[in-house]
This record gives sequence, structure tokens and C-alpha cells, in this order.
Amino acid sequence: MTIGSIANAASSNNSTTALNKLSNDLDSFLLILTTQLQNQDPLSPMDSSEFTNQLVQFANVEQAIQQSGYLENLVNLQKSNEVIGAVSYVGKTVEVDHNEFHKEADSGATLKYTLPEGARSATLLVMDDKNDVVSIVPVDAKTGEGSYEWDGKNASGDHFPSGAYSFQINAVDDNNNAIVEGVTYASSGKVTGVEYGDGKTILQMGSVQVDLSKVKAVTESSAQGS
Repeated sequence: MTIGSIANAASSNNSTTALNKLSNDLDSFLLILTTQLQNQDPLSPMDSSEFTNQLVQFANVEQAIQQSGYLENLVNLQKSNEVIGAVSYVGKTVEVDHNEFHKEADSGATLKYTLPEGARSATLLVMDDKNDVVSIVPVDAKTGEGSYEWDGKNASGDHFPSGAYSFQINAVDDNNNAIVEGVTYASSGKVTGVEYGDGKTILQMGSVQVDLSKVKAVTESSAQGS
């Protein structure tokens, strides 16, 4: 084991597990170095320049461990601040870059989309949580942003049940070729909770979960789009 290999470990991985291993390896190295010094031949002691280099590298490793600890603390602080900030969204309505949304039993939703150039016609499909199509409507195929106010009702005029729904746009060009690239989606919903896991802050919007990074706008909550 050498100080060089320990230093490389410090610079390549600053996770808690790696730091623990690094500290253990450093302790082992110091034990070995101390033992070597205690048992060296007085007539043939360790080369002073080599010993100095080892001490310098040892100091560098100690500094790397300390800096890694600082970085880990900064990351944890950033995560905490992110979650605290996200909590302020609870009870408010957010617009997100997402094609899933939560529908209450007696409401509909505002479904937004963006189409690239070249679309001749477009159809909007709404699906339930089993991915079954519950609504199909033609929409404006103009380039840019568009929106559709879905009433949340079936052909008989009855509301679909509350739960998670999604929507997509099927657009074709003049040659009847499907347009997929460049189509984007946005939906709105009330934030009902915040979770943190797998390094991400997640907003709970009824029965739908959305990454905090997808938030586009925040407004005071209203019945529409809840």
C-alpha cells in the first residue's frame, strides 16, 4: 500500500463509503510506516528524501479527506435547502413540463403542448392510469404553444373518476408522416406533498409525482387543474 494510491482514491471518490475506506487505509499506512521506523536498521535508515515525500503525500491525503468532508456537508445542505424550498409549494398550483396530471372527480384540466413546424393536423389523446384512451379530440396544429381545456367527462357527460391521467399529441405532416421530435407537454396541478429520494426532490400532485426540476411556474391554487 502506498500514499499515492490513497491520494488517488481521495480525488476520485468523495462518498461517505469511500471516505471511510480512505481513512482506514490511511490509518493502516501510518501503522506500517511507524512500524518500519521503529524496526529500521540504525546502520541503514530510511532515505530522508523518501521519508519527506511520504510525509508530504500524507499531508495531501489528510487535506483531501477534510475537503471531501466539506463538500459532502455542502451537498447535504443544498439538498436540505431544496426540500425546504419545495415545501413552500404545498397547497399551490404548479405548471410542470410533464404529460401526466391528477384529475379530481368533478373537474377537468388544462393541457398544454408545443408543436414544431410542419404539422398539418394534430389530435390530442387522454389516457387513464391503465393507459386506456378515454378521450380523443382534434386540436389546432399551428406551430408553437397550444392548449386544450379538457372537461374530464365521457361521451355521456359524466365525469371520469379521480386519479392519474396522461395525454399525448399525435401530429402528422403534409406527407402523413408522424411528428414526434419537438413535441413538448405541460400540465398543472396542486402540490399535496414533498418527498426526497434517490437524490431527487419529488413533488406529490395528488396521484402523480413530478421531479422538482420540471416546475415551470407557481401560482396560488384554484379549482381548475387541481
